[in-house]
Amino acid sequence: MPSGGHPPPPGAAGAASTVAAVAVATAAAAVAALLLWRRELRRAHLGKLGAAVSTESMAFDRDALADTLTWDRYSFVVHGRRVLLLSGEFHPWRVPDRERWREVLAMYKACGLNCVRIYFHWGFHSPVLFPLCSAIPIRDLIGAITASAEDVYVFDGNRDMDYLLSLCEELRLFVLAAPGPYICAETQGGGHPTWLVAKRDVRIRHAAGTFSRHFDAEYTRHCQAWLANILPIIARHQITRGDGGGCVIAAQVENENFETFFGWPIGLADDMRLLAQAFRDNGVTVPLFHNDAFEAGSFNARPGARVQGLPAFGLDLYAFDKYVVFAPTSAPLSNVGSALVDTAKWKPWAPATVESATDRMEETVRGFGGSAARGPIFIAELQGGWFNHYTLKSTFDTIYSYVNLSQGVTALNYYMFYGGTNVGTLGDPDVYTSYDYSACIREFGFISGRARKLRLGLIFARCFADLLAETEAISDEQQTIVVEPSNILNRQRECVGLRSAELSFFRNFNRKKEAKYTAQLTTRPTVLLNGHLPYKCSFIGLGNYVSVISGLHLLLSTIPIHARTYVGVSSSEKLKNEVWIIQNDDLISGEMAFAGRVNCTSSHGLAPSFREVEGANTTIVTFTKTAGWCSLVSLDADAVQSELLLIALTGDDLYTLTASFEEEAWCKAQRLWSLAHLDAATEQRLDMLSDMINSNTPLSLAWGAYSVRHCAMDGYMDIEWMPEDQRVIAIPCGGYLSHGLHSDSAFVPLKESDTLFGFPGLYEYHNRALESGSIFPSPSSPVAIFTPKHTRTTDFENLPWQPLELLDDRPDKDMIDLGFTSGHALYKLVVGSDGPDDVNSSVVVSLNMRHRCVVYASTATAEGGDATSSAAIGGHTTYSLQLLRPGAKTGPDPFSQYVDYTVALGPRGRATVFVVVESFGMSRQPFVLDDVRNARGLLGVRARRRRSSAFLWGRGGAPVALALHVAGVDVRAGAVSEPFSITGFPDELQFPAPDGHTGSPAAAVWQPIELASPDTAAAASPASPQRLQATGGRPTWFSGELAPAPALSTLGNRNARLPLRLRLTGPGTAHVRLGGTYIARYYGNGDSPQRDFPVPEALAAPLLLPSSRAGRVALEVLVYPSPFSPAATTGAVEAPDWVGVEVLAWELCGGSDAPAEERWSGNLFSGNGGRAFWTVRERVAF
Repeated sequence: MPSGGHPPPPGAAGAASTVAAVAVATAAAAVAALLLWRRELRRAHLGKLGAAVSTESMAFDRDALADTLTWDRYSFVVHGRRVLLLSGEFHPWRVPDRERWREVLAMYKACGLNCVRIYFHWGFHSPVLFPLCSAIPIRDLIGAITASAEDVYVFDGNRDMDYLLSLCEELRLFVLAAPGPYICAETQGGGHPTWLVAKRDVRIRHAAGTFSRHFDAEYTRHCQAWLANILPIIARHQITRGDGGGCVIAAQVENENFETFFGWPIGLADDMRLLAQAFRDNGVTVPLFHNDAFEAGSFNARPGARVQGLPAFGLDLYAFDKYVVFAPTSAPLSNVGSALVDTAKWKPWAPATVESATDRMEETVRGFGGSAARGPIFIAELQGGWFNHYTLKSTFDTIYSYVNLSQGVTALNYYMFYGGTNVGTLGDPDVYTSYDYSACIREFGFISGRARKLRLGLIFARCFADLLAETEAISDEQQTIVVEPSNILNRQRECVGLRSAELSFFRNFNRKKEAKYTAQLTTRPTVLLNGHLPYKCSFIGLGNYVSVISGLHLLLSTIPIHARTYVGVSSSEKLKNEVWIIQNDDLISGEMAFAGRVNCTSSHGLAPSFREVEGANTTIVTFTKTAGWCSLVSLDADAVQSELLLIALTGDDLYTLTASFEEEAWCKAQRLWSLAHLDAATEQRLDMLSDMINSNTPLSLAWGAYSVRHCAMDGYMDIEWMPEDQRVIAIPCGGYLSHGLHSDSAFVPLKESDTLFGFPGLYEYHNRALESGSIFPSPSSPVAIFTPKHTRTTDFENLPWQPLELLDDRPDKDMIDLGFTSGHALYKLVVGSDGPDDVNSSVVVSLNMRHRCVVYASTATAEGGDATSSAAIGGHTTYSLQLLRPGAKTGPDPFSQYVDYTVALGPRGRATVFVVVESFGMSRQPFVLDDVRNARGLLGVRARRRRSSAFLWGRGGAPVALALHVAGVDVRAGAVSEPFSITGFPDELQFPAPDGHTGSPAAAVWQPIELASPDTAAAASPASPQRLQATGGRPTWFSGELAPAPALSTLGNRNARLPLRLRLTGPGTAHVRLGGTYIARYYGNGDSPQRDFPVPEALAAPLLLPSSRAGRVALEVLVYPSPFSPAATTGAVEAPDWVGVEVLAWELCGGSDAPAEERWSGNLFSGNGGRAFWTVRERVAF
């Protein structure tokens, strides 16, 4: 015992031991209770309908339909042919001009995809609860219920899903149909209709709270009604419909509905049972699947399986989502910590992140057993970019992701492949107007570098589908090559189908970022190959592959082989040479090892060298790092009938390489080859194409132009030229052009001076559309001029106000209850006091709202104030990127955030306060959260008297809220045909923009704008944006038209494509409708970084008419101040209440001498000197 120490009191040690024992026992009891609770909850979630609706009763009918569609653990099998399902997400409701659907989907196919997944948006097709009664004036419908009929569905115009599915059939694209009912997709309410969310007695997704679900029969009834309307449309387009047609290959039930979340019961089996039954009852016969949010084994079909004695439930196919690299503001931990909003501090994604997310994917999924083990590896959502949030100071361009196919994936869907636009108020609080997603196809229709690099992999997959569709992983112990340094070889797979080969997945995640590596063959002749692969680059190396035609046996290639095709030697005998398109340049290079002796018979530009490995009977071939071609033959063959032809491409030729594929399943189903009344040449063409399709051969390959779309069936190419493009080089139809299969071909043989001269079946076509050079002067030149013709200011006092009750300081209804879910709601608060000292004094009004507001105050002498004298006194935004913060973008939002505004009282001791509140939308109810009814609008209001510097709460003479009113647009009413295209200002419907007619109420309210004289107009700078300023700082509407600018005259009569952008500048807030479509929500104070908004190309078409260019497009702009800090005193503060409007071409990064990564990124140029994006289209016969 230390000197001076004291012994413990008697019994102290025993007491401490007792306390510890009690703590341990209490913790053990708590854990036991939690486990028991979880067990009972799991039992409840298994449901009561297991006997009536079982896994077996909902299963795909293989016995009846296997000849059309089936699958095994390797891939889908359609009409007896294995199919790699390579899909891209498409949201028709994010493409408002349906004329562009074909254009976008054609780009999907040109990028190498053969499938699309479509989310069918319940709320988009069921926009109203109350149908329009023509006998009732529109004004009387605002804010009030006028009729009663539920579940009104609309499937016409840009909601015509029958047209969309027919279009997919015409383009020969498979479809994964996903009608929800819940779709998530960063859209309001997760796709649920507003009218359903407003029914507070209905549990959306059965949620009784976050992490809690209890079955709600009423919610299920509404889901069944939706499915009964959408599923018959989908069923008409199934490939199993029996007549050999159709495009829908599988149907998705619900979305990211965890059965258990890290062991905690979430999903309800009876919910999934009844949804699956609705699919079957409404004629859906294709296989059903559900997409797990990650690999969790949810609703995995295991026939006969029981849990706690109760039958489990699962669907035909197991699918899951795979998001790998998140933006720092979206990473899971950022939701509970502090989000890194300074994009300058964002770091590139780390290889370890990708490795941990993907490298055990196959093992995990197969370990679930059931359909996960018996079906293909199926990724329903594979990360294709990422979205951006409000309040960030950067756009989406800095986000990138990585994934490969080394895990045996044979069915995948890129989310997103084209993002599109959150038209109007479609988006939820996670996203603003743009849904560009940094996707492969940018929002304005530019095929980005991401798409072009991905396309190389997709072309490889399509060309070698006979290998990729049926593989097994090679264990680390049995790998046939050793690669040094480490972390460059990801995995090897063995092809176990009709053809044998090995696929080596090279992926440079070397932590030292070394690019040079060696690959040594171990199980075959021991030889060493060199390679060069930059950090974070990847490709699939082909090995142990025998070219049946040439007899050459490729042992391994450390050179990327991007495509395989064939060219004919003799059309009569149908002999052909195998062709590989390879990459061997300063970026990626390597060698090829062949068994036996190999030699070159001819070459041009590409000079191969040969090194025979002594004692290994192997020849290693090395190539110069240039473009060109050569032919290889085996010297060991008895007779050489065919050669292996290699074409090496570099630089932009690789970025522009495109291929035309058709699935044999489509051709077989639609009997494309049994057409009647064909001439001999056409019959020969179709016969030849059929042979190519049967061997996974691209019908044509081309490179050199921004975009080339092949239509081999009809014998033409649609070429899209950018100004710098000079020619297209193509291998059309296997090179058979030389045999006269198309007499009208515009393609000609290459010139002798060309690097690729002499290659059989290779042709070129020179750019004729741009022979005269550039036809567009400058990306900074306006292409359309906005001329405002009429204006009006919102009359606060004369809006259709409804009274609200205050329960303590909280209104009894929020925007969701009122149906004011599209944009804005306006509030009117009258404050005052009867105290004698309150005349000409001030009060402090405290507001708690979501998400954005501007506050106006009126102190006129009239009782209650005069709205015409109101002035903006401030505003604020309440929005958070984190959970459990005021204005949280997702998850619970339980906390208040009051902001004070000082309001002067008038001589009668009264003041009227008007509050314009904008909601960023309803939350989307994702995963385990219950946030769809997070309150919107004005959530709380307080008022207190101000005397000098002392604030006094109290009774008697203290000011109180005398009255609270609200005005807005109830989007549930039939007066609103487009509920997401309403700003929410009630006078928007009361006084629509003038249409040229006089005598209407609208014409009386709108005031004409005096136009400048011709001389003044001519002197004005066309480069200056049109400045629009809110009158007196109050919400002000401007109506006018866009007209072509002089710059468009240079387009002449050419078939030009010129995507336009609406650029908004200035400190104010603006909401813009073009041709009736709500295309922009602009916040000049930085609440959103977006200032460039795509103009839908179909809406801009009148401006680009090739004749007189006299087209006009209606434009309507609402302008009011952005939120600004309230005045410290009652003195006036200048409001940020103006915006600038101009229409420009898209200005992209990277000139002709910039690196390819920059030139093809599709990112916007932020300074001066970028390049305008425009193209000219030309249809060319071949």
